[in-house]
Amino acid sequence: MPRSRLGRYPIATISTIGLIALCYALFSTMDRETVLHRFAFNPGQFHLWQLATYTLVHAGIGHLMVNLVLLALFGAYLEPRAGHLLWLAAYLGGAVAAVLANQFMISILSSETNVATIGASGAVAAVIGSSFLFSFRNRTKIDLALRAAAGLLLLYEAAKAVLAARGGELGSVATWAHLGGFLFGIAVAGLWRSDPLGRAEELIEAGRATEAIALCERHPGLPANRLLAQAWNQLGDADQAAEYQAKVVMESPDEASVRKLGQMLGLHRLSPDFRFRLLPNLSLSLREAVLESFVEEPIATPDRPTALLRLAEMKLDSDPAAARGLFARIVEEYPGTPAADLAGGRGKR
Repeated sequence: MPRSRLGRYPIATISTIGLIALCYALFSTMDRETVLHRFAFNPGQFHLWQLATYTLVHAGIGHLMVNLVLLALFGAYLEPRAGHLLWLAAYLGGAVAAVLANQFMISILSSETNVATIGASGAVAAVIGSSFLFSFRNRTKIDLALRAAAGLLLLYEAAKAVLAARGGELGSVATWAHLGGFLFGIAVAGLWRSDPLGRAEELIEAGRATEAIALCERHPGLPANRLLAQAWNQLGDADQAAEYQAKVVMESPDEASVRKLGQMLGLHRLSPDFRFRLLPNLSLSLREAVLESFVEEPIATPDRPTALLRLAEMKLDSDPAAARGLFARIVEEYPGTPAADLAGGRGKR
């Protein structure tokens, strides 16, 4: 399913940062032991909600700020490119994967298994991992810089994990949670990368429309047609873009698709029959615009008298003079037809 990414605000990233900051302020007013007991991940007193709430608890302002800065940087990169759903899958799934990885390593390396876990760093690591894989899609300076930063963070966490394991220790600052989250994020992004239309959309975003067209043509259907319209439009071929947009409208005649096709091609260039079939799916304003496109058509155009009659009836309340003019035009141009008879009767009211 195609996703519109670039140009979208990182809503999930901003909302999550706000929620974490709000919870930090709220928890600061509560008894610390109560907060840890209820909201930290506690293997000895486990509740299902702790898989999510432990990410909202932080040890101090330094712990909080590091996580929020990293989330802002990498989340704002990933979300517009991957979409809200993949971002949420990486963050929330990463939170679960991180704490489970951490608990698994605790059970191996420590005799003390009832160790509470707090902080959003595991979930943030998953976002960093997904961003790392996404950065290989393009070669801009932003992609290269982010790839280097994420790669260094991964190497740092991996080195800490190896040193801790060799020493038979847990390591500090939930190293295993960070590493587990990072690897989970890479896995989620890897699954997304198997979507060829997702890849095609990224190619369009990167200005590589020709490659996107070749990819979409191997996977025909409505989602591919939407992307093909964008790609041909990017290449400046208005006729090809309109052809694929028309296919989109034929399969899914929603108002947004029709409006886009009208902007690409001009409503008057669509066949009269096609325009008429679109009418039931449109708002009143766009329906009126479609009917208006019949006014300057040749008299012999199919469905034109019916279109003018419907347009005149729509204008009766908003513009009575225009409506009367249309009724008179129908009578003049189509004498002796049912449309002229109806127009003559309505025009005299």
